[in-house]
Amino acid sequence: MGHIVLIGQYPYSESGDWSIGYLHYFDKNDKTFAFERQTDFYNSICTNELAHENIVDYYDKDFNRRKRNYSLKDNEGNLLEKDSCMLNYDY
Repeated sequence: MGHIVLIGQYPYSESGDWSIGYLHYFDKNDKTFAFERQTDFYNSICTNELAHENIVDYYDKDFNRRKRNYSLKDNEGNLLEKDSCMLNYDY
């Protein structure tokens, strides 16, 4: 229908230590209604494997954040405590 509904950017390290996905979701009026950041990284201290952090913010029509979903998990899907992790990519 001629509307952009999603734009994503996926920077990553050549060494494989981390990757980040930035996703912007747009409504039919071309306004952002959600923004998602997916981060996978080693050296988090709270797990020996990859840590997977996912943040999704939802916005109203005036771009005020209305809701945030957050998760931080290990490779097995177990929840990790944010306070026990070192999140080098939290910016």
